[in-house]
Amino acid sequence: EAPTIDNEFYNIALAHLNNSIENYPNNPDNYYKKALVLETFGNYEMALLEAKRATTLKANDADYLYLLAKLYALDNNPNLAIATAQDAIKAGASESMLYGLMADMYYVSDSLQLALDYIEKALDENKESQTYRYTKGKIHLAMGDTVMAERELLRSLEGGGENKETYLVLSDINMAKRRYELAGRYLNEILETTYVTGV
Repeated sequence: EAPTIDNEFYNIALAHLNNSIENYPNNPDNYYKKALVLETFGNYEMALLEAKRATTLKANDADYLYLLAKLYALDNNPNLAIATAQDAIKAGASESMLYGLMADMYYVSDSLQLALDYIEKALDENKESQTYRYTKGKIHLAMGDTVMAERELLRSLEGGGENKETYLVLSDINMAKRRYELAGRYLNEILETTYVTGV
C-alpha cells in the first residue's frame, strides 16, 4: 500500500529533526519541533518526552511550556498541566490560549468553582466557542445546577453543532426531570447524527 502524504511528511519531518538533534543535541528548538510533529500525529507519549527535553534545555520559553501544558492535559495529568500552564503565563504565553485548558483540568480535578472561573475567562475571549459552552454546561451540571447546565448546553449547539455528547447529557437531564418526550428527542438527534455521519 502506498504511503499517504501525511505518513510521508511524518517520516521526512522526523528524520530531519532526528538528524538535527544528532548534530545539535543542545538545541531545545529541535526537541520542541519534534514534539509538535509527534503531537500532530497523535503520538502524545513521545511528544511529551520531547517537550520535557526542550524545557529542560530552556526552562522559561512560553511556547515550550504551553505545548508541555497541553501534553500533560492529554496525558490526563491535571496537576502538572495546571502548574505548567501557570508557568507558561509567567513566561509570557497568551493567557487566553490557556483558559480553556485550565478550566478542563480544574473540572477533572473536581475544583469546580475554579473551573467555572476559567471557562468564563475563556468565553470572554471567544464568546462563540461551542466547546467552551459545552464545558461550561458540564461544570454547571457537576455543580448541581441543571437549569444553567441545560442553557449552556443548548447554546453550545447553536450554529449547527452536532456534538453527540451534548445531546446525551441533555437527554439525561430531561430524563431526570421526567420530561420524557424531550429526552427522547435528544436521543433521536444522536441516532440521526450517527446515521448521517456514520460516526
